[in-house]
Amino acid sequence: MKEEYFRFAADCRDRLDYPIPETYFGNCLTRCYAVLKRKELKGEGGFVNAVKAIARAITDMKTEPLRGAENWRALFRKMFVLGSTVLVTGSPKFSVYETDFGFGRPTKVEMVHSPKCMSVAESGDKEGGLELGLVFRSGEFEYFISVIEQGFVALKS
Repeated sequence: MKEEYFRFAADCRDRLDYPIPETYFGNCLTRCYAVLKRKELKGEGGFVNAVKAIARAITDMKTEPLRGAENWRALFRKMFVLGSTVLVTGSPKFSVYETDFGFGRPTKVEMVHSPKCMSVAESGDKEGGLELGLVFRSGEFEYFISVIEQGFVALKS
């Protein structure tokens, strides 16, 4: 049965067994994977199943942020050879609109990515808002919107 993968990064600075100084300027990210069989994503319960799988991946990361790191390379290869994959790039916690390389803060940030990726950033316009970047082939966007709408209906019931 074909598997579907959803991979995203998570900051694990405060989840490691050793302290990372507050003044540390770099990132300290781990990979999170949500995996489901394709049949589990189809139908009315598919959206809810996806949300639950993502929630499990987050819970697992909180307890063991580097679990399975020795297998990440093989899993990454498996994701693209045997399954369908969506990768999430960015995070609202990266504060891209606060970045200033000497030219002032950006007014709009666009992240370039492939059709198998989506970008997430904090909103540059609205406090607490999100910006999502998605790339679709012709006709795929309408299908995507219908799946999201079905998911919201299922969550309400």
